Amino acid sequence: MKAHPAVRIAVQALGAAIGVVLFVWTIRLAFTPQNQESIQGLLRAGPLLIFVMFLLNLATIVINGLGFWIASKPVRPVPALSCILTNAVASFLAFLPFKTSFIVRVLIHNKRDGVSMRLMVPWMLGFGLSTIGAFFPMLLASTLAPQIGWRWVPLGVAGAYVCTVIGSLLGKLASKRVAWLRALSLGSYVVVRDTPVMLWACTFRLLDTGVQAGRFLVVAAAMGISLPIERAVFDATVYYMIGSASPGGVLGFREGGLAWFASLLNLDDDAINEVALLALAVTGAEAAFFCVFAVIAAGVMRLDRLVLKRTLGETLEEAPNAEELR
Repeated sequence: MKAHPAVRIAVQALGAAIGVVLFVWTIRLAFTPQNQESIQGLLRAGPLLIFVMFLLNLATIVINGLGFWIASKPVRPVPALSCILTNAVASFLAFLPFKTSFIVRVLIHNKRDGVSMRLMVPWMLGFGLSTIGAFFPMLLASTLAPQIGWRWVPLGVAGAYVCTVIGSLLGKLASKRVAWLRALSLGSYVVVRDTPVMLWACTFRLLDTGVQAGRFLVVAAAMGISLPIERAVFDATVYYMIGSASPGGVLGFREGGLAWFASLLNLDDDAINEVALLALAVTGAEAAFFCVFAVIAAGVMRLDRLVLKRTLGETLEEAPNAEELR
């Protein structure tokens, strides 16, 4: 049973409001007297650190775009460049509520790349499942670092690939034998059952985990904060996963959610405030760079023509003498 459109809009609006409240709360946590030195260090960040952040944000756009590209192959292959450019636009729009990012991504691939709405669901769900299969093992492994040392890295990587293979086997079962599993997958089995595709998707997810963690490490270095690699991986993974699941845009949910997770780890107040400041700094850099990438990508794809073409088509459809105008 589908929810009434007004209910869905109300839920999205409530989600956006909660995101704003969380964002304000995170700012209050971060801007404390104890963090003033770190804030000043961030403001004095040199061109090298800024350039590295630029490269890392560009890398996450490209890698995630390639993840969508590889996941499209079993459904309807979409050019890699189109996936990367669309991801640049959608990633920036993720700051907005009402699922704007998802809607724009779907519309671009539908109108520009010819992917039907029927094929969009298995494609997007397949991509999402590849993310879950890769990120959760790395997240769990990073929490074991104090006990097992550096071995958490190969453990997390191996766990990601094992989960991916198991997921692919379930996809094969759904496509051939298990009807209830096929129905539960909502069509994503079309992507998930393709083991080579899922392994490539897992590889892209692991690369992105490293890039996401790198953003936290660079920001921490600018602030003069000592951040262990396993903590950077944990923070970056939680930050990304909360953003992917947030109901009202990513703003506020990632920063507030990460600070809340830090409190669950029994960190002291100063450490929690530090985590909040790191998350806000990563978000600020991301928003600035993603805005630039989105404008460039929209220009390359000529989205203005796409919008104009759609508007003109709707105008012709509504005209009384539409057939004569065509």
